[in-house]
Amino acid sequence: MIYAQLIFAFALGAIIGSFLNVIIYRVPRGESIVYPGSHCPACEKALSFWMLVPILSYLLLKGRCGHCGELYSPYYFWVELITGLLFALILLGYGFTWESLFHGLLVAILLAITLIDWKHYIIPDSLNGAIALLALIGIFAGITIPLTQALLGALVGGGFLLLVALVFPQGMGGGDVKMVFALGLITGWQWVLLLLFLASLLGSIYGIINILHKGREEGRMIPFGPFLVTAALITIHWGDELVALYTGLLL
Repeated sequence: MIYAQLIFAFALGAIIGSFLNVIIYRVPRGESIVYPGSHCPACEKALSFWMLVPILSYLLLKGRCGHCGELYSPYYFWVELITGLLFALILLGYGFTWESLFHGLLVAILLAITLIDWKHYIIPDSLNGAIALLALIGIFAGITIPLTQALLGALVGGGFLLLVALVFPQGMGGGDVKMVFALGLITGWQWVLLLLFLASLLGSIYGIINILHKGREEGRMIPFGPFLVTAALITIHWGDELVALYTGLLL
């Protein structure tokens, strides 16, 4: 039974990953994710159903358009595969439940934010809004924390990062602030502070390694979104363990 559930979770994740590819490509360009339908960006011909089967179509067509033979970026394949694997892993952790679906959709949104912010240095409002909407659904469905704790988490996390953005306007974008506000609805105020600490730590480590490896590059931007995403996943899934480990070391 568990194998059938894993296959289903992987397939669902791959399908969602295919939709993520549309979001990742179109949203930063200000294009609709609904119209026109899926088409080749080179020849602009509509893609047939069999050209849109996640993972398999890419392998069968060897990463090329079925019409003109244009070579597609391999990241289309990897986004579908990784999303499928993440959904399967979430199923192993939470079982065949609504909680699994909640965390799977959250991971999918965060994956899209990571790739968009890394490439374009923006976190679209629509994706931050999707996190907030998913958080509210989780609250009223009893999957996450109570509403009062969620609102306090949003105000503490978003307010703190807004203050940082006002003091250091060149180092923090509005999308980062809105993202932490939305994530605070899921974590609550205690964990949103841990999230911010971990994101800052991870960003600092990356920055130091980048300088040591490439040298200081004037004007080079480092997107904060991917570190917020990583910190959010760590906090949501292992926050209790981290705090217990930290307090254990102090004692």
